[in-house]
Amino acid sequence: MRLSAIALAARWASLSTAALVPSRRQDHGLYFPVQQATLKNARVGEQYSASVGGLVLGENSADAAFTKVVGGEWVEVSAGGRLSGVPGEGDEGATEIEIQATVDAATAATFRVTVPVRGAATPLVDQFSVMSYNLWQGGANVNHYHEKQLRFILESGADLIGFQESVDGGHAMRLGNALGWETSQTNSSAAIISRYPIVEEYDQVRVSRGARISLNGESDSKQEINFWNTHLTAYPYGPYGFCFDNDTPEAVLSIESESGRTSQMIETLEAMSTQLASSNAIPVLLAGDMNAPSHLDYIEPLVEEHCGIADFDWPTSVLPAQAGLIDSYRVAHPDPAAVEGETWSPIYPYNEGVTGDPEPQDRIDFVYATEQLEVVRSKTLLAGEPQPYPGYEDNEWTSDHRAVLTHFRFR
Repeated sequence: MRLSAIALAARWASLSTAALVPSRRQDHGLYFPVQQATLKNARVGEQYSASVGGLVLGENSADAAFTKVVGGEWVEVSAGGRLSGVPGEGDEGATEIEIQATVDAATAATFRVTVPVRGAATPLVDQFSVMSYNLWQGGANVNHYHEKQLRFILESGADLIGFQESVDGGHAMRLGNALGWETSQTNSSAAIISRYPIVEEYDQVRVSRGARISLNGESDSKQEINFWNTHLTAYPYGPYGFCFDNDTPEAVLSIESESGRTSQMIETLEAMSTQLASSNAIPVLLAGDMNAPSHLDYIEPLVEEHCGIADFDWPTSVLPAQAGLIDSYRVAHPDPAAVEGETWSPIYPYNEGVTGDPEPQDRIDFVYATEQLEVVRSKTLLAGEPQPYPGYEDNEWTSDHRAVLTHFRFR
């Protein structure tokens, strides 16, 4: 079915308010985790392909067939939910498409997507966003976690995600397949998913994973990034030494070494060293749950928040800085006293959730980058208002960390 431009505009206007309300789990029928999402960029004159086939949820969703209801004359939608086509000169801007998933006459759901269309002579991607996201044992501690994770990722607008606690990579593959994204998984906690093509995967380095990602489509003018993701060992946890055991700084440095975090960071940076040295050609990113705070956050105005410690060189943040990586969140928020940005932990205000000693609240999740990438903005994210441990099972948020999302542009 095709509508005139006036009728199409009226249809989008009538749906604009409803699109702000996310879909929620249903006991039967088909539904999408959100009512609207933005897909990866297209470019005039270039073949486009994206998939929404894995996003439909509910009863018999595996049997759903997809059709385009309205919008985007250059786009075809296959029965399996794949979008394809080549936008023309008149399509530059944003293409809006309404898609329907159907099992039978009584079982259907609709979904709106936006495809940003870039001009033929412009880069495919002018800005992109990178997330570090600890899944918390894949998310399986929370009811209906698959739907909730998809909703969060789609609403976040992230383009590249480094997952921790992906549990042998299986949860990254689950989410990547549902989103129609590419996945670089490992047999450990760390994994990567990307809207844009992964053109090379690097060997796993203990707790870290790397991949090269192309952001400029079919153009002869390459625009790539090297993206690494890591999940350093959790225990023993350094801030507990200061807050619970009254340890000296020397003792806490020993904790960092004994935990393996320091050596894991050294080995990760060594694996990245050639890429870091050639970052003028291909910029480098490092995301991860470092399970340790940043030396940038331990300052005199926050001495009470950090159990009496005003200055401490956490090795896992000092080492990336020495290697030429910038802490994107601190570039966006240079004053820790004004914006602390804690990521650990939204469900542990106390050491035992709702009981015990106050849990040290620190920023332990990061997105680092080389200086060829300009930080546009950065923020911590979660969904809903999480209830603390142990009453978390129905939280909209499926993790025990906040995620970190940074938007970059090429300098």
